[in-house]
Amino acid sequence: MIDFGTHNFSGTSLEANNVKTDGELIVNHPTDNPFMISVSYDNTDPNSQMKNSDGDTLSNNLGNILFFRQRQTSVTDFGTWQPILANGTRIQSESFSGGQDNLDLSEYIGAGSWKLKMDSSTKSGNYNGTITWQMVDSA
Repeated sequence: MIDFGTHNFSGTSLEANNVKTDGELIVNHPTDNPFMISVSYDNTDPNSQMKNSDGDTLSNNLGNILFFRQRQTSVTDFGTWQPILANGTRIQSESFSGGQDNLDLSEYIGAGSWKLKMDSSTKSGNYNGTITWQMVDSA
């Protein structure tokens, strides 16, 4: 769960950073090949888009609505905001080294790592949606 907190707004758009994330990101990569981890989200796909209990969805009027702080080589890098795309956005621009067992990447997904854009037509409620993780060998 990615928690963006509670916000009251009307008549304007809002950008909100997450205040916490519940869950872990732990990977196993048994080969020596470098690899990358990506996260994807598609706000046009009815099976994954964020909806509240009334079935209201977050608008696409602002273009990309979900962003991730992509680091370059380490979780301690400040990072840059990248839109989370339907085909994936890497959590780190450089590859991770291969041969990892129970590699804990949870700090990459913690507080301040996600940004959500909501336009002025956003209805109230708790929104739930689906993001997808992918691990692939680097070229």
